[in-house]
Amino acid sequence: MDKNTIENLKSRTQCKIEFDKTTKKSTLIFPKGKNITVLPKNFFAYCENFNILHIPDTVQSLEDNCFNQCFNLEEITLPNSINKIGKYCFKGCSKLNNIKIPDTVTTLENGAFSFCKKLNGVTLPDKLTKIPKLCFYGCNNLSSLNTNNSTNIDGINLSDNITVLEDNCFGECNNIKTFKVPDNITYIGKGAFENCKSLEEFIFNDNITDINEQLLINCRNLHTIHLPKNLENIHYMAFSGCESLKQITLPETLSYIGESSFSYCTELKEIIIPQNVQQIDNNAFENCNKLEAVTILSNNIKNIGNNIFDYCSNIKYLNIPQGTLNNKLFDFNNMPKLKNIIYDNRHILNLNENEQFINLINNDKYICINYLNNDNKYLYKVTTNKTNDNEIKTEIDLTTNFLKLFNHNMLDDISDTNKKANICLNMMSILDIEVCNEFLNKLSKNIQEDNTNM
Repeated sequence: MDKNTIENLKSRTQCKIEFDKTTKKSTLIFPKGKNITVLPKNFFAYCENFNILHIPDTVQSLEDNCFNQCFNLEEITLPNSINKIGKYCFKGCSKLNNIKIPDTVTTLENGAFSFCKKLNGVTLPDKLTKIPKLCFYGCNNLSSLNTNNSTNIDGINLSDNITVLEDNCFGECNNIKTFKVPDNITYIGKGAFENCKSLEEFIFNDNITDINEQLLINCRNLHTIHLPKNLENIHYMAFSGCESLKQITLPETLSYIGESSFSYCTELKEIIIPQNVQQIDNNAFENCNKLEAVTILSNNIKNIGNNIFDYCSNIKYLNIPQGTLNNKLFDFNNMPKLKNIIYDNRHILNLNENEQFINLINNDKYICINYLNNDNKYLYKVTTNKTNDNEIKTEIDLTTNFLKLFNHNMLDDISDTNKKANICLNMMSILDIEVCNEFLNKLSKNIQEDNTNM
């Protein structure tokens, strides 16, 4: 350690506190005649007995945690001699209101002002090139962020020199209402704006190609998102819990939708998945319980996770290409409001308001759709899976044919037709894929024989 730190400032007891009876505030006074260049790690951490801090104009570096948890610190003056503010230097200074960081500072490290809950305004050095990890995390009152040469007063205004926003840098900044990513930003880290509860609008620039993990997770009032035109990847839980988001336009360049990326977007009503998407991971749209319409334009999805649209019980309309009609994408057992399915440009389901969708099973050749008709009769509709096959379309009484094909007599003592049908449906739902395939194959054979005999 430099002799001007330990030898000249061996203990914080060398400093003194001056109390102003008029303002009723205490000021930390450094010893005179000391050429102090560095304030060491943890040196004033957890000091609660001063409100005002004037750093001597010889100090060049504030080391890690130097003023961490100085709960009563309200005012800071930083001299032009400082070039470094260390990790978590002012973390938890919960009464600090404003701070001006001089242009001489070239190093601002992780979490420097995290959990400064009353911090409202910050002036940053013009030459700063990044906002580091956790820098302003938990600054609930932050509403003004500018540079020394900025002409703006309110809002988050970053200098043209800043190109990177690191992980969690503005997480839980609950006073930010809108953010437009400057054109010079090329990277935004994980959780950079997570839990920003007042954020209403977020506008990306077109240089961003990846939206990182949990970037805007739990931004509950976020209703407008403008995605980059050149976006390629949306990663894990990027927009999960954005409960006010009613619509979003996914760009044509998108190829990857990550796990739970739009889960719990409970106001989202429609989603169109572009034609270049090749991978959708688990639970991507889980619990979007107001989602009504799903259109998948891509017929090149190579990797499909599980439970993509789980608990999306309000879906009424599906427009999907061949190969996407499977239980990985859709929880057909829990889609009671489904009325229309356009599959491979064929309208395979078109129910009126009084008819109710029950379930769908399929194999490589056939699609079987169970539904309740206007007369409360359980029917199923069978059609071919592929457009170029000889198409079979029919509607048959579910109860009679299910029992006939499998020679069941277990329901002979039950006279209520609806009860029989419900039992059959329950049996269908627990059958393994081989039995379902057998059922569909037998059914198609019977239909073809019936058609031949006509």
